[in-house]
Amino acid sequence: MLALKYFFLTALIWGVLLADKSYAQIRIAPPSITLDDRTPTGRFIIHNGSYTAVEVEVDLLYGYQHTNEEGKPFFMRYEDAPDGDDHSALDWVRIYPRHFILQPGEQQFVRMAARPPAGLPQGEYWVRPVFVTQEPMQYHADAGETEAISARVNLRRRDVLSVTYRRGTVNTAISISELTAEKKEGKIIVKANLERGGNAAYRGGARIQVFNERGDKVAGNGVGLTVFKSQVRAFEIAADELPSGNYSVELDISTEFTSGNLVIPSEPAHYKTTFFIP
Repeated sequence: MLALKYFFLTALIWGVLLADKSYAQIRIAPPSITLDDRTPTGRFIIHNGSYTAVEVEVDLLYGYQHTNEEGKPFFMRYEDAPDGDDHSALDWVRIYPRHFILQPGEQQFVRMAARPPAGLPQGEYWVRPVFVTQEPMQYHADAGETEAISARVNLRRRDVLSVTYRRGTVNTAISISELTAEKKEGKIIVKANLERGGNAAYRGGARIQVFNERGDKVAGNGVGLTVFKSQVRAFEIAADELPSGNYSVELDISTEFTSGNLVIPSEPAHYKTTFFIP
């Protein structure tokens, strides 16, 4: 009886591993779609490259990248747009089909259609399609009148994509109102108060440079940057070997540091401050 338990436990573990590998072969493209008044429709393609059928459910939610209290990016998601938020397209973007079975080797188009209300102001609006794929698996063995072994594995994969709708003329801007820096746990933590202007998200890049008292560059980093709403953003720079002394840090933000069809060119921003490493 113990051997039988081990057999079905092994089968269960292998089932989980194979199902996980199966989900890795589910491909959805593209990761984002941009719609506007001239092109109010678009589509995603989901392909099942696995060995078994999967069930797919598609839903919509409102969300965007923001930062937490420490300035680290995270994804804010809402089932409904918060009161006063004027960038949500959740109420007027439609998606179909929303539920289907995808056999091995098959692909399915999932279409998006924007139906904005009359009088919608110029600007950029956001909604997030969520693809949930799952493959229920059942293992059951009757071990006789004295014992029965049964296990069920239900793995779910969630892919959160992006749909952006642009009405009329869109513009964006970024400004830095405050900059601080400190060395902590072998890193320089630079925090910037970023103010987003215009009627669309800011998409660009940030370059951080650290200089010693002689003006020599001693550390630096560059990252992509997307600002949907004004925020405090933290940047980390490795600085294990920097000795005690006075330093300056410069932050440059520009749309020229990145590329893509969603990038809206705007004026760069620059800010400089000093700090001391004890």
